[in-house]
Amino acid sequence: MEQVTLGRTGLIASRIGLELSQLRTLSFAASRAALDEAIGRGINFFDLGLPDRETQKRIGHAIAGRRQDLILAGSFVPSTKQQLEEDLKWMLRDLKTDYIDLLQIHDPDYILRPGEASGLFDVLLDAKKAGYIRHIGLTTGDPVMAMNALEYGWYDTLQYPWNSASEEEELMVLSLCQEAEVGSINVPMEWSEEEAAREDAFLQTFPDHLTLWMLQDQHWRN
Repeated sequence: MEQVTLGRTGLIASRIGLELSQLRTLSFAASRAALDEAIGRGINFFDLGLPDRETQKRIGHAIAGRRQDLILAGSFVPSTKQQLEEDLKWMLRDLKTDYIDLLQIHDPDYILRPGEASGLFDVLLDAKKAGYIRHIGLTTGDPVMAMNALEYGWYDTLQYPWNSASEEEELMVLSLCQEAEVGSINVPMEWSEEEAAREDAFLQTFPDHLTLWMLQDQHWRN
């Protein structure tokens, strides 16, 4: 499978990644089999979704013995410093790993930044300094927030729902990601197989761009 470089992170990822929250409904054996199939197809980027211990335990079981070959991304909804620290502690423990490659702030109401009142971004910086996370990302569906994230340079990656119907302003953000050395990650909408193939072809026209599919989607298997 084609590989991409996620901006200044230097992470070399498969062009297609998988979001794994649906493993929660599978057995541990079935979860490992699902990752076996994905890895066998050249996929090395896996998104854990939002903190969920049952999902994390299944992923930890499935990646045993090959963690070093994979890129793991997680997300959290901004709440409190204490909750973030707790989520990260259990995430690492359940995954049986010492670090997360990418931890993303999921759909915040405003741009979290160093030194602001909630202290959430500073917790991430401390965790990065301690080696528990490698990179900090942002997920949003707001083009203004996405542009601000690029302008201020606090985030290493940007996850956004780009597609062929995106407005010019949104596609400009995608084009600027490379200039800003910010890794771009796309979250597709729910499409039919034919629509998914069309959208995938469109997104491939943007260099070093990763598309994140849900585990249940069939498109990544084609």
